[in-house]
Amino acid sequence: MRLWIPLLFLVTAVSAQEPPSAAEDRELSNALAEAGTSQIDFVRALENHLAKYPKSSKKPETERALTKAAIEMKDDKRIILYGESVLNREPGRLAIRRCWNA
Repeated sequence: MRLWIPLLFLVTAVSAQEPPSAAEDRELSNALAEAGTSQIDFVRALENHLAKYPKSSKKPETERALTKAAIEMKDDKRIILYGESVLNREPGRLAIRRCWNA
């Protein structure tokens, strides 16, 4: 009986925690909501998210969003940083190619 009580507490604690992807989604949503309409705050929120979750399943779409924002802000450093990854992964992205060749 004594062994079951700690095991019961452990199972209850584990089941009460949200899955990692749900926590990641919640954190990203909160960060983007805090960024509001500021383009640079949006970029910083996404960059912070990638720094915290470098192996995120959302990394490709996050890098695409960062590339698009960098193009809109005319931020060459970020265009190269994120655009190169996007182009390597998705060579058919014409909007990025046009910006790159401009």
